[in-house]
Amino acid sequence: AHGRVSRDLNLNANIESCFSPSNHNVEFVASQQAWEPFPILEPIEHGSSSAGTDFIQGIKTIGGQGDPTLREGVAVHVFSANISMEHSAFSNNDGEFLILPQQGRLNIQTELGWVMARPG
Repeated sequence: AHGRVSRDLNLNANIESCFSPSNHNVEFVASQQAWEPFPILEPIEHGSSSAGTDFIQGIKTIGGQGDPTLREGVAVHVFSANISMEHSAFSNNDGEFLILPQQGRLNIQTELGWVMARPG
């Protein structure tokens, strides 16, 4: 068993899930939005002394609607990662998570087994 689950802002402050009007961390815009492509991280060789970015650190929220406490809504994220999550885990409790890699390969261990995702 585990204790209370809480958000650790030290892991990634760029993730947002609540888009209710009372959340001052989000901005509501009615017009179409566009932005430059996000940078793609350079690969880091296994065992390198260079610090990298794992999947959790590389997630950035770009939009959404709703509030998970109301059990409704959607959040849209992009991610970039260049190191493995060998000793950590990501949990998406009670939600769907569609992952579409732009380049490279992503090996994911899920509750139903291993998934290897790649472009094409």
